[in-house]
Amino acid sequence: MSLTKKKHKQVREMYLKSLLLDVDAYLDTHYTFRCEKRYRGLLGKFLAWGDIQRVEEHEAKISQEHYRVESVYGSSPDAVEMFRKYMKPEESFGEKLVRLMEAKGLDPVVVYKKANIDRKLFSKIKTQKDYLPSKRTVMALAIAMELPLEETQSLLREAGFAFSPSILSDVIVEYFISHQKYDFDEINAALYAYDKPIF
Repeated sequence: MSLTKKKHKQVREMYLKSLLLDVDAYLDTHYTFRCEKRYRGLLGKFLAWGDIQRVEEHEAKISQEHYRVESVYGSSPDAVEMFRKYMKPEESFGEKLVRLMEAKGLDPVVVYKKANIDRKLFSKIKTQKDYLPSKRTVMALAIAMELPLEETQSLLREAGFAFSPSILSDVIVEYFISHQKYDFDEINAALYAYDKPIF
């Protein structure tokens, strides 16, 4: 998955090429399937390929992510039930999200539009106490609110998720948030370069 073998080898714009090189270097130290010794060498690449497939299938099943044109994503019923059983929140995810936006002085309309989230979905998140958005939706909201990494991790935890070093798209998004780069165009360019669904 080296930079020379990916689509961004053909990127002409120097800034974007430099950005993708930075992302690639970050992956070398943070992405499980690059930084662990057992995934090195030819045999390691075969092992990594199988493990990547299993991890991504599991992730998709848990967070009920569907990469379609529409942006209405939600967590699976199992994830919601587990959240209710173990977390027992005194306030819903939506209430915590609204409180966070108010504390930061952010306009909810600006946030959901910047995150490319449908108004109906945002209303559902705010008003339905038992509704948990998908991991991808929570990440989009965190980017739109320009949250630092710690606050993004906290917001993900509120919905029952976390950044995983085994999920390539998580590590890419984590790179941008940790470097306080909140431009969706740049994030999408990096996701596209690694054949991952864009926001």
